[in-house]
Amino acid sequence: MRAKKENTVADSILSQDEDAIKSALESALPDALVESFPGSPEEAFELLHPPGGAAYVLYNGGTFGRGESSPSLTQAWQANFRILIVSDSLRSREDASRGVYEMVDSARIALSGLELPGGGCLELQSERVFRVVMGKFAYVMDFFTKNRFWRKQ
Repeated sequence: MRAKKENTVADSILSQDEDAIKSALESALPDALVESFPGSPEEAFELLHPPGGAAYVLYNGGTFGRGESSPSLTQAWQANFRILIVSDSLRSREDASRGVYEMVDSARIALSGLELPGGGCLELQSERVFRVVMGKFAYVMDFFTKNRFWRKQ
């Protein structure tokens, strides 16, 4: 029998943040599949997507400020999250399916300013075309948090 792995503070914070981002995307993109990245962005792009498109969420690393010397180290923490939006059309169609442009707009509105459980609010850093192949369109959106702190327990 395997021992149960305990979550560290950082693991639980990131899981909570990712769940909050996915929840906001599910509300903004009700017809889309919303999941954590299943692997690399290239692998996520290659998957079959439902007609409503898909949105994938990934903690994309962080940067840390200089810490305060004390028994419990405290550092500013900028957490970075990457969102990959995939659709089989660029613009919305008459059958009411959303195109990638509308999905990106909806995700931007839903996530900009979103307060995360781990602290801080999301701010949009950039968005760009990731890939266009045979009628499948993907955009990458990079968000970061400000006013967030990490403390060694």
